[in-house]
Amino acid sequence: MFDTVTLLAFDVEINPNQLDGIIPFTYIDNDSGNFISRFSFTKERISYKYNLQKRILELQFSIPKMVYGTNTEMITELDIDEFWIKLHTTLKEHLKINVNKEQWKVKRLDISYNFKVDNVEAYINEINKKVVSKRDKLTYNDNQTVIFKNKSSSICFYNKEKECIRQKEPQHIIEQSQGLLRLEIRPATYHLSEYSNNRKAVDLITKAFFTYVIEKFKINELLKFQNELDDNEIQKALTIMKVADIEKVLGFKILVEIIGEKTLLEKCYYKDGTFRNRKELIDEYNKNINRNGIKQKQLYIKLD
Repeated sequence: MFDTVTLLAFDVEINPNQLDGIIPFTYIDNDSGNFISRFSFTKERISYKYNLQKRILELQFSIPKMVYGTNTEMITELDIDEFWIKLHTTLKEHLKINVNKEQWKVKRLDISYNFKVDNVEAYINEINKKVVSKRDKLTYNDNQTVIFKNKSSSICFYNKEKECIRQKEPQHIIEQSQGLLRLEIRPATYHLSEYSNNRKAVDLITKAFFTYVIEKFKINELLKFQNELDDNEIQKALTIMKVADIEKVLGFKILVEIIGEKTLLEKCYYKDGTFRNRKELIDEYNKNINRNGIKQKQLYIKLD
């Protein structure tokens, strides 16, 4: 459901002297002329920032990595309570503080989903054909990443295994990522505020908000691929069957769709032997297409 999150907590008292090796950095604010002291560090894949004068604590981390150690596993609704417990325990260990989960406000929250598919590249190619209204389309990493974005939010699809290889993840993580088509949505700040006026983390890190974003961004509609054969499929089919047989299959399919098998038989448009031949050709065609991975199942995120 979720991946990267940036959380803010206000009126948090932290004593840097209790933190090993942490030295605040002090500078003069250009606007106010006041001295500002801050510290920042990263520990166990959590980025910490703290303003001593304003007493504002900011964290950034991956929710599934905190719970599972990897984001090749997806967070479910059942994991959310465990996440809050782990966060509370980690803050006590790292910062010697207790922060109630109701105190946290969300600055950023990435929605994510892993699709397990047979051919990630084929799906990326299909997604790359899509046009999303009011969003620019960008491709990276030899067309292994497709992003639809505007100034405030983005929708990204990419090959998770390729990313894990590039980032030199451990071999067992790379193996877990095989066949994963990754979806990541970064909603705008106003999307967070629309759902929760104060952007409260306890309201946003929920299955209900995940559902809200998937519906808001019309992801299931975006994932509806055309069922008709495209030029690429026909090119692949030509490497498997004779042109004459492909013509017979496609022509027969169109007649069946328009007229129906029953009418074709009743009005004797085909002799019995010819009709059987066409049915056998269709079976052969479908078997070859499926065996060569041309047909892909429709992707869908179940929301109920």
